[in-house]
Amino acid sequence: MKKVLFLYSELAGYIFSCFQELATREVEVTVIHWPVNPEAPFKIPSIKGVTFISKNELKASGIAMKVKELKPDIILTSGWMDKEYLSIVKEERGIIPTVILFDTAWNGSVKQRVLAAFGKRFLTKRFSHAWVAGKAQKAYAQRLGFKKEHIETGFYTADLIHFNEIFNRRKARMEQSFPKTFLYVGRYVAQKNMQMLWNAFLTANKANGGQWKLRCIGTGELFDLKTEHPTIEHLGFIQPMEMEDYLIDAGVFVLPSLFEPWGVVVQEFAAAGFPMVLSDKIGASEEFLQIGHNGYDFDSSSELDLTKALALIIQLEESVLIKFAKESHKLAQKLNPQIWTDTLLRLL
Repeated sequence: MKKVLFLYSELAGYIFSCFQELATREVEVTVIHWPVNPEAPFKIPSIKGVTFISKNELKASGIAMKVKELKPDIILTSGWMDKEYLSIVKEERGIIPTVILFDTAWNGSVKQRVLAAFGKRFLTKRFSHAWVAGKAQKAYAQRLGFKKEHIETGFYTADLIHFNEIFNRRKARMEQSFPKTFLYVGRYVAQKNMQMLWNAFLTANKANGGQWKLRCIGTGELFDLKTEHPTIEHLGFIQPMEMEDYLIDAGVFVLPSLFEPWGVVVQEFAAAGFPMVLSDKIGASEEFLQIGHNGYDFDSSSELDLTKALALIIQLEESVLIKFAKESHKLAQKLNPQIWTDTLLRLL
């Protein structure tokens, strides 16, 4: 039986379906991870064949000892920000495949150019392969010194079984009466650009009859500064598996982020059959948004542009919104945990 070790940063709900699929392929999976973020305190599920170990239970020497005990056939590591993880993979480089996982897209900034110039030897001394989110991330991996044949894409994928089931439930609801509710799911932090969302929604809704609502799920440091209005709902943090009823009765997904290297949530809500309103800073748009076919994008720095995008949705006929929903669902099927697992097994 092959042994796979993840040195993971912050766990997110979507990755568990991938671990579960991997464990069905006669693979023993161990995940050493950062402590769960108190802003999103989801419960780590029990998965047969997968062992989860919080990093705060192990010191650096403890991680090294655990690796020697496990004798993994491959190590996959979240990015390059954890010095303890980097020291571990440096010792294993050349013995087994060591894979860096990241979602940072190439943008040509000075910082990235410096890292590309001086970081090549640093990273390739520690990692034999890169497994990244999409095309822009692949471009960055190549600039960091990884050979094209040593780079895989598609590391992020949604739990399609779960969200496809939600789509099946939503179809009847949409066809009866399309829910006039925008939905935001994410943290309440500056990066998510929520104040602009609240302002733009109130303006667009008022100018177009005031019949829509905005439902926001999540929490964070800016939660107490939220805009209060009868047409805006703030539901706080909800466990992923408890959100289904709130999704069934919502209509259009909106993500106004100022910075979102990828955004698995986009694929999740596409699979669930949501038309999309996404900022131009969402990496996952390259796969899951076709403007005018399943939604619209907007300039993340322009409240007016977001207002126009929301107004376009409000003004659409229900039949068109349903068409958008079905197109989103279709686009979401490109990536799934089975494809994810096939990719990982190729790296062994």
